[in-house]
Amino acid sequence: GYMHDVFELKAEQFDHVIKMGRTHLQDAVPIRLGQEFKAYSRVLERDMKRIQQSRQHLYEVNMGATAVGTGLNA
Repeated sequence: GYMHDVFELKAEQFDHVIKMGRTHLQDAVPIRLGQEFKAYSRVLERDMKRIQQSRQHLYEVNMGATAVGTGLNA
């Protein structure tokens, strides 16, 4: 998607910028800003795949008789 592509681009553009890493709200080992953007990109990529895989389950329709609104026997 568009946001994933933008994060990939920013990862390249800012790969030379060093910033302080953070962990548990405290300063940590310095990292490159590009690494942080790349991490965001990977999270988006992973989640887009998960959404695509989950879409298949939306095509399944329960044909059983259930009490309306309870989901019993679903």
